[in-house]
Amino acid sequence: MATNGKLRVFFDADVLLSAAAPRSRQSASFILLQLAELTLLEGLCCPFVIEQAQRNCRKFLSKVPEIEAEFLRLQQAALAAVPDPPSDRLRALAHVAHDKDLPVLAAAVDSGCRYLVTRNVRHYPSRVANLEVVEPGRLVRRIRSHIALL
Repeated sequence: MATNGKLRVFFDADVLLSAAAPRSRQSASFILLQLAELTLLEGLCCPFVIEQAQRNCRKFLSKVPEIEAEFLRLQQAALAAVPDPPSDRLRALAHVAHDKDLPVLAAAVDSGCRYLVTRNVRHYPSRVANLEVVEPGRLVRRIRSHIALL
């Protein structure tokens, strides 16, 4: 699913945090957010994901003080926000994923994303409706393969 020809990708908090970490410039998480920043794909997340990522960022501040600034920069440059899903939508998907992951999954499905990018694929089903759950590296490899065919 794409708008204006762009691939819609929903980012989980763990991917955002990974991309913001120092020395992550060659990581798949960072590369995907760079593609979103360059508007080559549409990067999406919801307030629930941002709050989760900020909370985890604060845990690392004493060890990695620059992580918060980089996280904020990436968030502002690469991501558009979609609303958190309503509680009735969470109930409808309750059988599909863990309770703590339901807001992420529901927001990704409801926003019409093709991919939910997470480092915790085992927390999610591999596919829900038109949404596929993938690790960052797998999506980068798919994009590279697609570009090679052009």
